[in-house]
Amino acid sequence: MERFIVHRLMQSTRQNYGASAPALRFALIGIVVAVTVMILTISITRGFKSQITNKITNISGHWNITDPRHSDLYGQQAIEYSDSLIQILEKPFITHFQRYVQHSAIICNDSLFNGILLKGIAQDYNTEYLENCIVQGSMPSFTDSIHSGQIVISEHIANLLNISIDDKITVYFIDKHVSLRQLTVKGIYNSNFEQFDNTYCFTDLTTVQTVSGWNRNQISGIEIFVDNTAVYDRYLETAIQLDNLGNSNGSIYYLSTLQENFPDLFAWLDVLNVNVIVILLLVLAVAAFTMISGLLIIIFEKAHTVGVLKALGASNRDIRILFIQIFGRIALRGMIIGNAAGILLLSVQKWFNIIKLDPATYYLDAVPAQFEIWWFVLLNLSVGAVLLAIMLLPAGITKRIMPNTLLRAK
Repeated sequence: MERFIVHRLMQSTRQNYGASAPALRFALIGIVVAVTVMILTISITRGFKSQITNKITNISGHWNITDPRHSDLYGQQAIEYSDSLIQILEKPFITHFQRYVQHSAIICNDSLFNGILLKGIAQDYNTEYLENCIVQGSMPSFTDSIHSGQIVISEHIANLLNISIDDKITVYFIDKHVSLRQLTVKGIYNSNFEQFDNTYCFTDLTTVQTVSGWNRNQISGIEIFVDNTAVYDRYLETAIQLDNLGNSNGSIYYLSTLQENFPDLFAWLDVLNVNVIVILLLVLAVAAFTMISGLLIIIFEKAHTVGVLKALGASNRDIRILFIQIFGRIALRGMIIGNAAGILLLSVQKWFNIIKLDPATYYLDAVPAQFEIWWFVLLNLSVGAVLLAIMLLPAGITKRIMPNTLLRAK
Protein backbone atom coordinates (compact mmCIF):
# COMPACT_ATOMS: atom_id res chain seq x y z
CA MET A 1 0.00 0.00 0.00
CA GLU A 2 2.80 2.36 0.98
CA ARG A 3 4.70 1.61 -2.23
CA PHE A 4 1.53 2.24 -4.27
CA ILE A 5 0.99 5.65 -2.65
CA VAL A 6 4.61 6.64 -3.25
CA HIS A 7 4.32 5.61 -6.90
CA ARG A 8 1.06 7.55 -7.37
CA LEU A 9 2.47 10.68 -5.70
CA MET A 10 5.60 10.56 -7.88
CA GLN A 11 3.50 10.06 -11.00
CA SER A 12 1.14 12.92 -10.18
CA THR A 13 4.09 15.18 -9.41
CA ARG A 14 5.69 14.51 -12.79
CA GLN A 15 2.40 15.10 -14.61
CA ASN A 16 1.53 18.17 -12.56
CA TYR A 17 1.70 21.47 -14.42
CA GLY A 18 2.10 23.46 -11.20
CA ALA A 19 5.30 24.29 -9.39
CA SER A 20 6.12 20.77 -8.19
CA ALA A 21 7.18 19.32 -11.56
CA PRO A 22 9.85 21.99 -12.26
CA ALA A 23 10.89 21.79 -8.58
CA LEU A 24 11.39 18.05 -8.93
CA ARG A 25 13.55 18.53 -12.01
CA PHE A 26 15.41 21.38 -10.29
CA ALA A 27 16.24 19.19 -7.29
CA LEU A 28 17.28 16.31 -9.54
CA ILE A 29 19.57 18.52 -11.65
CA GLY A 30 21.12 19.97 -8.50
CA ILE A 31 22.08 16.52 -7.22
CA VAL A 32 23.38 15.38 -10.62
CA VAL A 33 25.58 18.47 -11.01
CA ALA A 34 26.85 18.25 -7.42
CA VAL A 35 27.83 14.57 -7.65
CA THR A 36 29.44 15.04 -11.07
CA VAL A 37 31.47 18.06 -9.96
CA MET A 38 32.57 16.27 -6.77
CA ILE A 39 33.81 13.23 -8.70
CA LEU A 40 35.66 15.39 -11.21
CA THR A 41 37.18 17.60 -8.50
CA ILE A 42 38.51 14.73 -6.39
CA SER A 43 39.74 12.74 -9.38
CA ILE A 44 41.55 15.64 -11.04
CA THR A 45 43.11 16.85 -7.77
CA ARG A 46 44.35 13.39 -6.82
CA GLY A 47 45.61 12.94 -10.37
CA PHE A 48 47.56 16.19 -10.14
CA LYS A 49 49.13 15.27 -6.82
CA SER A 50 49.94 11.72 -7.86
CA GLN A 51 51.46 12.52 -11.26
CA ILE A 52 53.50 15.50 -10.06
CA THR A 53 54.75 13.60 -7.01
CA ASN A 54 55.69 10.62 -9.20
CA LYS A 55 57.47 12.92 -11.62
CA ILE A 56 59.67 14.60 -9.01
CA THR A 57 60.24 11.23 -7.28
CA ASN A 58 61.61 9.83 -10.55
CA ILE A 59 63.81 12.91 -10.83
CA SER A 60 65.31 12.95 -7.33
CA GLY A 61 64.11 9.92 -5.34
CA HIS A 62 62.07 9.84 -2.14
CA TRP A 63 65.08 10.62 0.05
CA ASN A 64 68.44 12.18 -0.72
CA ILE A 65 71.78 11.90 1.10
CA THR A 66 74.11 14.88 0.75
CA ASP A 67 76.58 16.93 2.71
CA PRO A 68 74.76 20.29 2.97
CA ARG A 69 78.03 22.19 3.35
CA HIS A 70 79.48 23.86 0.25
CA SER A 71 83.19 23.53 -0.28
CA ASP A 72 83.28 26.78 -2.27
CA LEU A 73 81.14 29.01 -4.42
CA TYR A 74 80.91 26.54 -7.30
CA GLY A 75 80.89 23.00 -5.95
CA GLN A 76 79.47 20.71 -3.32
CA GLN A 77 81.15 18.96 -0.44
CA ALA A 78 81.82 15.35 -1.36
CA ILE A 79 80.55 12.40 0.66
CA GLU A 80 82.39 9.08 0.86
CA TYR A 81 80.66 6.16 -0.87
CA SER A 82 81.88 3.43 1.46
CA ASP A 83 80.92 -0.13 2.34
CA SER A 84 79.56 1.13 5.67
CA LEU A 85 77.25 3.53 3.86
CA ILE A 86 76.07 0.83 1.47
CA GLN A 87 75.36 -1.48 4.41
CA ILE A 88 73.09 1.15 6.00
CA LEU A 89 71.12 1.52 2.75
CA GLU A 90 70.61 -2.20 2.18
CA LYS A 91 67.24 -2.34 3.93
CA PRO A 92 64.08 -4.20 2.89
CA PHE A 93 62.03 -0.99 2.53
CA ILE A 94 64.67 0.69 0.32
CA THR A 95 63.93 -0.52 -3.19
CA HIS A 96 66.83 1.22 -4.95
CA PHE A 97 69.57 3.77 -4.37
CA GLN A 98 71.84 5.45 -6.93
CA ARG A 99 74.94 7.63 -6.86
CA TYR A 100 75.39 10.93 -8.63
CA VAL A 101 77.96 13.69 -8.91
CA GLN A 102 76.91 17.14 -10.04
CA HIS A 103 78.80 20.29 -10.83
CA SER A 104 77.75 23.71 -12.08
CA ALA A 105 78.97 24.46 -15.59
CA ILE A 106 78.48 26.66 -18.63
CA ILE A 107 77.47 24.97 -21.87
CA CYS A 108 78.51 26.70 -25.10
CA ASN A 109 77.64 26.31 -28.76
CA ASP A 110 79.29 28.84 -31.09
CA SER A 111 78.55 32.24 -29.52
CA LEU A 112 75.60 30.99 -27.43
CA PHE A 113 75.95 29.82 -23.81
CA ASN A 114 73.83 28.86 -20.81
CA GLY A 115 74.41 27.88 -17.18
CA ILE A 116 73.60 24.28 -16.23
CA LEU A 117 74.06 21.63 -13.54
CA LEU A 118 75.89 18.70 -15.08
CA LYS A 119 74.88 15.49 -13.35
CA GLY A 120 77.22 12.54 -13.60
CA ILE A 121 75.57 9.12 -13.35
CA ALA A 122 76.73 5.52 -13.61
CA GLN A 123 75.39 2.03 -14.30
CA ASP A 124 73.52 1.91 -10.97
CA TYR A 125 71.37 4.88 -12.00
CA ASN A 126 67.83 3.93 -13.07
CA THR A 127 67.42 5.74 -16.40
CA GLU A 128 63.96 4.36 -17.22
CA TYR A 129 62.25 7.71 -16.55
CA LEU A 130 64.82 9.65 -18.59
CA GLU A 131 64.51 7.16 -21.45
CA ASN A 132 60.75 7.78 -21.53
CA CYS A 133 61.45 11.53 -21.71
CA ILE A 134 63.85 11.29 -24.67
CA VAL A 135 62.45 13.16 -27.70
CA GLN A 136 65.54 12.93 -29.94
CA GLY A 137 68.43 10.51 -29.98
CA SER A 138 68.82 7.94 -27.20
CA MET A 139 69.95 7.58 -23.60
CA PRO A 140 73.61 6.42 -23.46
CA SER A 141 74.67 3.66 -21.06
CA PHE A 142 76.87 5.67 -18.69
CA THR A 143 79.32 3.87 -16.38
CA ASP A 144 81.79 4.80 -13.65
CA SER A 145 84.79 3.29 -15.43
CA ILE A 146 85.36 5.39 -18.56
CA HIS A 147 84.96 8.90 -19.89
CA SER A 148 82.14 8.54 -22.40
CA GLY A 149 82.52 11.96 -23.99
CA GLN A 150 78.73 12.06 -24.33
CA ILE A 151 76.00 14.25 -22.88
CA VAL A 152 72.20 14.35 -22.69
CA ILE A 153 70.59 17.79 -22.62
CA SER A 154 67.03 19.07 -22.32
CA GLU A 155 64.93 20.20 -25.27
CA HIS A 156 64.73 23.66 -23.71
CA ILE A 157 68.53 24.04 -23.68
CA ALA A 158 68.83 22.51 -27.16
CA ASN A 159 66.39 25.07 -28.58
CA LEU A 160 68.00 27.91 -26.63
CA LEU A 161 71.51 27.15 -27.92
CA ASN A 162 70.50 25.75 -31.33
CA ILE A 163 71.93 22.30 -30.58
CA SER A 164 71.10 19.09 -32.47
CA ILE A 165 71.88 15.41 -32.00
CA ASP A 166 75.59 14.50 -32.55
CA ASP A 167 76.68 18.14 -32.19
CA LYS A 168 79.94 18.63 -30.30
CA ILE A 169 79.58 21.23 -27.58
CA THR A 170 81.99 22.78 -25.09
CA VAL A 171 81.27 22.59 -21.37
CA TYR A 172 83.22 24.96 -19.09
CA PHE A 173 83.71 24.19 -15.41
CA ILE A 174 84.60 27.24 -13.35
CA ASP A 175 86.18 26.22 -10.07
CA LYS A 176 89.45 27.42 -8.57
CA HIS A 177 90.58 27.18 -12.17
CA VAL A 178 88.70 26.91 -15.45
CA SER A 179 88.54 23.55 -17.20
CA LEU A 180 86.58 22.43 -20.23
CA ARG A 181 85.34 19.27 -21.91
CA GLN A 182 84.22 18.60 -25.46
CA LEU A 183 81.09 16.44 -25.31
CA THR A 184 78.87 14.97 -28.03
CA VAL A 185 75.10 15.34 -27.67
CA LYS A 186 73.56 11.86 -27.82
CA GLY A 187 70.10 12.54 -26.41
CA ILE A 188 67.61 15.35 -25.94
CA TYR A 189 64.90 14.97 -23.28
CA ASN A 190 61.75 16.81 -22.26
CA SER A 191 60.24 16.02 -18.84
CA ASN A 192 57.67 18.85 -18.92
CA PHE A 193 59.12 19.93 -15.58
CA GLU A 194 60.51 23.39 -16.23
CA GLN A 195 62.59 23.64 -13.05
CA PHE A 196 64.38 20.43 -14.05
CA ASP A 197 64.59 20.96 -17.83
CA ASN A 198 66.08 24.45 -17.52
CA THR A 199 68.95 23.21 -15.38
CA TYR A 200 70.00 19.56 -15.68
CA CYS A 201 72.18 17.80 -18.24
CA PHE A 202 73.61 14.28 -17.88
CA THR A 203 76.95 12.64 -18.53
CA ASP A 204 79.02 9.85 -17.01
CA LEU A 205 80.03 9.86 -13.33
CA THR A 206 83.77 9.74 -14.04
CA THR A 207 83.82 12.95 -16.09
CA VAL A 208 82.23 15.05 -13.34
CA GLN A 209 84.39 13.42 -10.63
CA THR A 210 87.51 14.29 -12.63
CA VAL A 211 86.66 17.95 -13.15
CA SER A 212 85.71 18.21 -9.45
CA GLY A 213 89.09 16.77 -8.44
CA TRP A 214 87.48 13.83 -6.62
CA ASN A 215 88.42 10.17 -6.48
CA ARG A 216 86.04 7.43 -7.63
CA ASN A 217 84.57 6.94 -4.12
CA GLN A 218 83.64 10.60 -3.68
CA ILE A 219 80.14 11.61 -4.79
CA SER A 220 77.72 14.52 -4.43
CA GLY A 221 74.86 12.43 -3.12
CA ILE A 222 72.68 9.36 -3.22
CA GLU A 223 69.06 9.25 -4.37
CA ILE A 224 67.00 6.71 -2.43
CA PHE A 225 63.72 5.09 -3.49
CA VAL A 226 61.54 3.50 -0.80
CA ASP A 227 58.35 1.44 -0.73
CA ASN A 228 55.04 2.21 0.98
CA THR A 229 56.22 0.81 4.31
CA ALA A 230 58.88 3.52 4.70
CA VAL A 231 57.11 5.50 7.42
CA TYR A 232 58.66 8.30 9.47
CA ASP A 233 60.13 5.86 12.04
CA ARG A 234 62.19 4.19 9.33
CA TYR A 235 63.30 7.54 7.96
CA LEU A 236 64.37 8.55 11.48
CA GLU A 237 66.15 5.22 12.01
CA THR A 238 68.12 5.65 8.78
CA ALA A 239 68.95 9.29 9.56
CA ILE A 240 70.34 8.31 12.99
CA GLN A 241 72.49 5.56 11.48
CA LEU A 242 73.88 8.01 8.90
CA ASP A 243 74.59 10.54 11.64
CA ASN A 244 76.49 7.91 13.64
CA LEU A 245 78.48 6.98 10.53
CA GLY A 246 79.36 10.63 9.98
CA ASN A 247 80.52 11.02 13.58
CA SER A 248 82.84 8.04 13.16
CA ASN A 249 84.59 9.27 10.00
CA GLY A 250 84.26 13.05 10.33
CA SER A 251 81.73 13.42 7.47
CA ILE A 252 78.17 14.74 7.33
CA TYR A 253 75.44 12.57 5.82
CA TYR A 254 72.23 14.58 5.72
CA LEU A 255 69.08 12.65 4.80
CA SER A 256 66.50 14.96 3.20
CA THR A 257 62.98 14.18 2.01
CA LEU A 258 61.18 15.05 -1.18
CA GLN A 259 59.16 17.68 0.68
CA GLU A 260 62.35 19.36 1.91
CA ASN A 261 63.91 19.43 -1.55
CA PHE A 262 60.79 20.84 -3.28
CA PRO A 263 59.02 22.93 -0.59
CA ASP A 264 57.32 25.37 -2.98
CA LEU A 265 55.88 22.59 -5.10
CA PHE A 266 54.44 20.72 -2.14
CA ALA A 267 53.08 23.95 -0.67
CA TRP A 268 51.19 24.43 -3.95
CA LEU A 269 49.86 20.87 -3.77
CA ASP A 270 48.69 21.50 -0.19
CA VAL A 271 46.76 24.55 -1.41
CA LEU A 272 44.94 22.24 -3.82
CA ASN A 273 43.58 20.33 -0.80
CA VAL A 274 42.04 23.53 0.54
CA ASN A 275 40.54 24.31 -2.86
CA VAL A 276 39.00 20.83 -3.04
CA ILE A 277 37.33 21.24 0.36
CA VAL A 278 35.92 24.64 -0.63
CA ILE A 279 34.57 23.32 -3.95
CA LEU A 280 33.00 20.25 -2.32
CA LEU A 281 31.30 22.36 0.34
CA LEU A 282 30.00 24.83 -2.24
CA VAL A 283 28.49 22.22 -4.58
CA LEU A 284 27.06 20.34 -1.60
CA ALA A 285 25.44 23.55 -0.39
CA VAL A 286 23.95 24.13 -3.85
CA ALA A 287 22.62 20.56 -3.94
CA ALA A 288 21.15 20.98 -0.44
CA PHE A 289 19.46 24.26 -1.39
CA THR A 290 17.89 22.83 -4.56
CA MET A 291 16.83 19.68 -2.72
CA ILE A 292 15.21 21.51 0.19
CA SER A 293 13.50 24.02 -2.10
CA GLY A 294 12.10 21.31 -4.36
CA LEU A 295 10.94 19.16 -1.47
CA LEU A 296 9.18 22.02 0.30
CA ILE A 297 7.30 22.90 -2.87
CA ILE A 298 6.22 19.26 -3.32
CA ILE A 299 5.05 19.05 0.31
CA PHE A 300 3.04 22.26 0.09
CA GLU A 301 1.40 21.15 -3.17
CA LYS A 302 0.55 17.77 -1.66
CA ALA A 303 -0.70 19.23 1.62
CA HIS A 304 -4.31 18.25 0.82
CA THR A 305 -3.21 14.65 0.15
CA VAL A 306 -1.41 14.66 3.49
CA GLY A 307 -4.59 15.87 5.16
CA VAL A 308 -6.62 13.08 3.58
CA LEU A 309 -4.08 10.44 4.65
CA LYS A 310 -4.10 11.75 8.21
CA ALA A 311 -7.89 11.75 8.24
CA LEU A 312 -7.77 8.10 7.17
CA GLY A 313 -5.58 7.30 10.19
CA ALA A 314 -2.01 7.76 8.95
CA SER A 315 0.37 8.91 11.70
CA ASN A 316 2.95 11.70 11.38
CA ARG A 317 5.66 9.03 11.27
CA ASP A 318 3.91 7.25 8.39
CA ILE A 319 3.61 10.52 6.43
CA ARG A 320 7.25 11.41 7.11
CA ILE A 321 8.46 8.00 5.93
CA LEU A 322 6.25 8.35 2.85
CA PHE A 323 7.87 11.63 1.80
CA ILE A 324 11.36 10.38 2.67
CA GLN A 325 10.78 7.53 0.22
CA ILE A 326 9.69 10.04 -2.43
CA PHE A 327 12.71 12.24 -1.76
CA GLY A 328 14.97 9.17 -1.61
CA ARG A 329 13.95 8.14 -5.12
CA ILE A 330 14.84 11.59 -6.40
CA ALA A 331 18.19 11.55 -4.58
CA LEU A 332 19.06 8.01 -5.72
CA ARG A 333 18.22 8.82 -9.33
CA GLY A 334 20.31 12.00 -9.16
CA MET A 335 23.28 10.17 -7.65
CA ILE A 336 23.15 7.41 -10.27
CA ILE A 337 23.04 9.92 -13.14
CA GLY A 338 25.76 12.06 -11.48
CA ASN A 339 28.04 9.05 -11.00
CA ALA A 340 27.52 7.93 -14.59
CA ALA A 341 28.23 11.43 -15.93
CA GLY A 342 31.32 11.86 -13.75
CA ILE A 343 32.81 8.48 -14.69
CA LEU A 344 32.04 9.07 -18.38
CA LEU A 345 33.77 12.47 -18.39
CA LEU A 346 36.77 11.07 -16.51
CA SER A 347 37.07 8.17 -18.95
CA VAL A 348 36.96 10.47 -21.98
CA GLN A 349 39.67 12.71 -20.49
CA LYS A 350 41.82 9.77 -19.39
CA TRP A 351 41.84 8.09 -22.79
CA PHE A 352 41.76 11.08 -25.16
CA ASN A 353 43.34 13.96 -23.12
CA ILE A 354 40.86 16.44 -24.54
CA ILE A 355 41.66 19.22 -22.04
CA LYS A 356 45.29 20.28 -22.48
CA LEU A 357 47.50 22.15 -20.02
CA ASP A 358 50.59 24.35 -20.27
CA PRO A 359 53.46 22.22 -18.87
CA ALA A 360 55.42 25.35 -17.96
CA THR A 361 52.71 26.25 -15.45
CA TYR A 362 51.16 22.95 -14.38
CA TYR A 363 54.07 20.49 -15.00
CA LEU A 364 51.65 18.30 -17.01
CA ASP A 365 50.51 18.51 -20.62
CA ALA A 366 46.91 17.38 -19.97
CA VAL A 367 44.39 17.35 -17.12
CA PRO A 368 44.96 14.10 -15.19
CA ALA A 369 42.12 11.78 -14.21
CA GLN A 370 42.75 9.31 -11.39
CA PHE A 371 39.86 7.08 -10.33
CA GLU A 372 40.08 5.01 -7.14
CA ILE A 373 37.26 2.88 -5.83
CA TRP A 374 37.81 3.72 -2.14
CA TRP A 375 37.18 7.47 -2.41
CA PHE A 376 34.38 6.87 -4.93
CA VAL A 377 32.51 4.67 -2.43
CA LEU A 378 33.29 7.04 0.46
CA LEU A 379 32.03 10.03 -1.55
CA ASN A 380 28.73 8.32 -2.39
CA LEU A 381 28.19 7.22 1.20
CA SER A 382 28.91 10.76 2.45
CA VAL A 383 26.64 12.42 -0.11
CA GLY A 384 23.91 9.88 0.60
CA ALA A 385 24.15 10.55 4.36
CA VAL A 386 23.99 14.32 3.84
CA LEU A 387 20.99 14.03 1.50
CA LEU A 388 19.23 11.78 4.00
CA ALA A 389 19.76 14.36 6.73
CA ILE A 390 18.43 17.04 4.38
CA MET A 391 15.31 14.95 3.65
CA LEU A 392 14.43 14.76 7.33
CA LEU A 393 14.11 18.54 7.63
CA PRO A 394 11.30 19.21 5.12
CA ALA A 395 9.70 15.83 5.79
CA GLY A 396 9.29 16.86 9.42
CA ILE A 397 7.06 19.76 8.33
CA THR A 398 4.27 17.31 7.47
CA LYS A 399 3.48 16.90 11.18
CA ARG A 400 2.35 20.55 11.24
CA ILE A 401 -0.30 19.87 8.58
CA MET A 402 -3.72 19.64 10.29
CA PRO A 403 -6.28 17.57 8.32
CA ASN A 404 -9.37 19.31 9.75
CA THR A 405 -8.14 22.76 8.68
CA LEU A 406 -7.18 21.62 5.19
CA LEU A 407 -10.33 19.61 4.51
CA ARG A 408 -12.59 22.45 5.81
CA ALA A 409 -10.76 24.92 3.54
CA LYS A 410 -11.09 22.52 0.59
